[in-house]
Amino acid sequence: RRNGKIWGRTTGRSMRRRQKKSLEHYNQKTSAEGLREPDEKTPRAKLQGQKRKAPLSNQQLLDQLFAHPQKKPKAPASRPSRPLPCSVAALRLQLQRLSSQSSAAPRGLHLVNRLTSQSAWVILCGQRLMLLNPFRVEETLLFKRLLENNILPAVSLQNPVQLTDGSLGGAEYVETLCNMEKQNPDLNGNVLFSDARLVANGFKIKLTAERHLEVTAMADCVPFLGVKDLREILTAVLHKKASTVRECRPLKVTNYLQAEAVRLARQLPITLPREDVEEIIRRMEQQLGETSRICIHGRPFLQHLADVPSTDKEAQAQFRPLGL
Repeated sequence: RRNGKIWGRTTGRSMRRRQKKSLEHYNQKTSAEGLREPDEKTPRAKLQGQKRKAPLSNQQLLDQLFAHPQKKPKAPASRPSRPLPCSVAALRLQLQRLSSQSSAAPRGLHLVNRLTSQSAWVILCGQRLMLLNPFRVEETLLFKRLLENNILPAVSLQNPVQLTDGSLGGAEYVETLCNMEKQNPDLNGNVLFSDARLVANGFKIKLTAERHLEVTAMADCVPFLGVKDLREILTAVLHKKASTVRECRPLKVTNYLQAEAVRLARQLPITLPREDVEEIIRRMEQQLGETSRICIHGRPFLQHLADVPSTDKEAQAQFRPLGL
């Protein structure tokens, strides 16, 4: 028993010593960690450290709104102005003038549309609807251009034709011919006539050194062209004072150029686009004017269709419903 009591006492003491040492060791460790501040906090620690703000009540929101009143927008700076005189009567008079101008009939020719069944076009001429044949206009324009500018090519003759007072119709015709424009003499003393009224009609005439007149070349595209046609040119120059090529065309040359204009016009497409017809109308107004509205065959360019009513009463009277 005695030995058992001694052993129990020693074991109890040793256990208390161990507990004391472990407690001291724990206290030292915790004290050391308490002196050292942590560098980074965990997200959970941060969330725990932050205090959530309580939502504002309605009264607090109203207090904040009234505590900071809204700023009123600044009024824009006034711009400089100047009073302008205005007359209602003058405005009314101006409106009446504008309305009368707009209701007036349009001047010139205005293209409306093409008839699908034919090659003619409907145009508006003032208060009238008219039918236009563009091919007749184009024929006339071509004929006019050929009369003014076309030069018939002259072909050299194997035997030149001598020109005398008798063949030309008198000394006055020879004198008229000699007064026409000529070139400078060549080395042989021969002089060629360069007058456009002779050259354009297909005649090449030479004045020799011996003062003889002869036709050395003549156009062969015109059938039976000869000295009689040259006399027509000289007659126009002598008696009609013709100064342009168009005024000096002989009848045979005129008929030949007319046939050429018809041939060229027939080469146009049957259906012309709107732009081409507008161009034809523009050239017709510029080159032919308002008086010459007839084709080379004596037919009119325009045919009247109907009158456009200017008031509602005229329209109602013109377009009455059919009584069936």
